[in-house]
Amino acid sequence: MAAYLDPELTKEKMLENIFAIAYRHKHGCLVLSAFGCGAFKNPPEHVALLFKSLIYQYAGYFKKVYFAFVDDHNTGNQINPDGNFLPFKTILDGLNVHPPTTIRVNGVSGPNRVLNKTSDGK
Repeated sequence: MAAYLDPELTKEKMLENIFAIAYRHKHGCLVLSAFGCGAFKNPPEHVALLFKSLIYQYAGYFKKVYFAFVDDHNTGNQINPDGNFLPFKTILDGLNVHPPTTIRVNGVSGPNRVLNKTSDGK
């Protein structure tokens, strides 16, 4: 994932595309990493929070979501002095989500957006 200096596509949208494409291709589980938190120096706390939001958005769409990390020479800098594992563990460990029972207008569920208008735009 490109660093924040190249914001053409927001980081949240880039990560959401991973979930949407996996769902579209009928994958039951996801294996993710600390996208951009090494060489591109994205803050792991922020990326973990983005993933947390997406896990809630896609609750019920995947059986399991896993994270795999390798802390190498690119981690442990001033952006992520604790490496990538600890911030992700702190934010995501024990997270237990369930599909929503209702969806509000202008809300989202997985790749679906609920709008307050008909297909003819009214």
